[in-house]
Amino acid sequence: MTIPQTFKLAPENTVSVEGLSHRLALGVTALDAVSLGAASSRVAAALERIGPYALSFGFDGHGPARHALLHAGRVASTLAHALKKGKPTTFAVRLFGGVTDPGPRTSYRLSDDPRHFVPRRIAVELVLDSKLPATGLANVRSYWLYPGSAYPFPSGATLLRGRLLRASNPLPKPIPWGRVLVTMPGTEIDLTKATPVGVAFGDDRGEFACALGGRIVNAATLPKTVNVRLWPQLPPANVTLDPLDPLGSLPLEAGARDRPNDPLGSVAQPTNYLPAPSLVRTITLGEANGGSANDLLFP
Repeated sequence: MTIPQTFKLAPENTVSVEGLSHRLALGVTALDAVSLGAASSRVAAALERIGPYALSFGFDGHGPARHALLHAGRVASTLAHALKKGKPTTFAVRLFGGVTDPGPRTSYRLSDDPRHFVPRRIAVELVLDSKLPATGLANVRSYWLYPGSAYPFPSGATLLRGRLLRASNPLPKPIPWGRVLVTMPGTEIDLTKATPVGVAFGDDRGEFACALGGRIVNAATLPKTVNVRLWPQLPPANVTLDPLDPLGSLPLEAGARDRPNDPLGSVAQPTNYLPAPSLVRTITLGEANGGSANDLLFP
């Protein structure tokens, strides 16, 4: 009796019967504007719409910060329909925290958000090749996420915390999704001549947390306290928070095709935001500067 010879299966001794390949529609990496690396806290990416057509699709997670959306199913058919009808094909993407599993996630709940990062909505223009998403890295994008109120800042960091509030009777109301640019020196009233040292994104409660980086030490003339100037950018007064869709009031920002570099210089203010009067604050280096003194009240 002859015993059949056994061997380990390998590409060289197998025959391909069927192949399966996938085309990427969009890949997104969430970057941490504090650590300047990929976000270590889990973030979700979700497709909100393609052009005028509403969708609700979660990206597949590849680790806490990297996400992929395949060109398949309703995503592919909706893109093809938009092209056929001559409609815009912009992908509206939401980036947000509060994810406890690696599976696709489309819904966002304020109660689930650990507030490590402030959510963003980004409009992404795909690179197309013969009406299909181009292959390679053409549709792989990276976007900064800015610290939320509970971000785990490193010990000894120089922080500026505050709230954006709008005057109201009887109590001030939070301004959701505002922005604050921090510059030095505090005496410079021309933004184009000032040195940016920090960027803060406000959350749904108007709270912002800004880490002031190495530039502030280089620009400082005193070893302990320095004056900085805050340049708030506010959404229109009629922007309110919908509890059923909190991220619906986020500004839809244009996402650049090139990879980000400097997180202080690569953030453009949303087109419908309005600049508020700048303010000067004195901060202590190496400490968390917060409290009611940094509540910014606007009409």
